[in-house]
Amino acid sequence: MTCEPDYLLMGEGGFSFPRAELEAFDRKYEEISGLRVASSTRAFLRALETMKARKVAVLTPRLPDSGIVSGGLWEACGYEVAAAKGLGCASIHDIANLTEDTLRTGLRELARSDADVILATGSEIALAHMIAEAEEWIGKPVLHLNAVLVWYALRDSGFDDRLAGYGTLLNAY
Repeated sequence: MTCEPDYLLMGEGGFSFPRAELEAFDRKYEEISGLRVASSTRAFLRALETMKARKVAVLTPRLPDSGIVSGGLWEACGYEVAAAKGLGCASIHDIANLTEDTLRTGLRELARSDADVILATGSEIALAHMIAEAEEWIGKPVLHLNAVLVWYALRDSGFDDRLAGYGTLLNAY
């Protein structure tokens, strides 16, 4: 807080929380920080609502049963999980060092599902620079956690700027 931020972006793994705990989680960090907070789950849910998506495919750096998918959050919020791909990372270091080839392979696998969008969880995944390119060869939107958090914070703060190169969400919504 020494840098006096205006907004707090939370790249946490709240996807495994029961839905009832989400608002309490967000409120807790808003009270602690005294700032508006963009939590991962809140931002993803707003993006899905804005894009009118109903079916999701989930790319997670860990395993699908790590709570990202098996926690049931997406279904509890009215979304169908059409597919999930875990990249099997054991540590943050492993996540940060995923190769572009590994990410491309995972995205291509999920693109074969009938999902409306692909959700890429994991704030350590170096994917933001690939989103626009990936959407071209996938043929559907890719919502990467970091880009979704930035989009949410901008829109929540009244900024309607469009940012090219980071996918459909930041460019069109």
